[in-house]
Amino acid sequence: AGPGYASEGARAAGIGAFALAIAGLVGPRLRRALPPLLSLAVLVDCAFGDTHPFGWAVKQLSPFSLSAPARALDVALVFLAVLAALGVDAVAGRLARRARALRTVLVAAATIAMLLAVHGWLSAGNFLEVGPDAQLFPAALLVVVAIAALRGRSRALRLALVALLFLETFAWNRHFVPWLLRNNAPTDVAYPR
Repeated sequence: AGPGYASEGARAAGIGAFALAIAGLVGPRLRRALPPLLSLAVLVDCAFGDTHPFGWAVKQLSPFSLSAPARALDVALVFLAVLAALGVDAVAGRLARRARALRTVLVAAATIAMLLAVHGWLSAGNFLEVGPDAQLFPAALLVVVAIAALRGRSRALRLALVALLFLETFAWNRHFVPWLLRNNAPTDVAYPR
């Protein structure tokens, strides 16, 4: 995203954050998850510019300019983080057996689909060099979610989920950050033509 230079595209979230956000939507705290979910949806829509409904509304109804609509993702990631935090609480909290099973199946299906997509993406060689740990950490997170479904409530599981999120973020960004610091990001690698 962005107006053609890589520093505008240096915002993203890993598979683990999305998986935990999905976990946060299954369970008794769905009412708490709806405001950040709706905010996330509106901001992602705005990030696509004025060709989408909310982006069009911002352009028409407000004094704000959408000169770089992808910047809406900066704020959207805050709401994704809130959903992921609700997911950590949901995974490591109390939940009926059937709901835990449903949550685990949904998170597993989504995580596996995202891992397959990212694997295909990375193996095509069109993106920044990322090690296999960018795929291993979300897979490990999925294992922790499965263990939580069997064990139930645990502080250690919460800590493990948070640690895996940080490790995945590090795995994705360790190659990209030095390029940004040198202020000459390789746009031909980040944005293949």
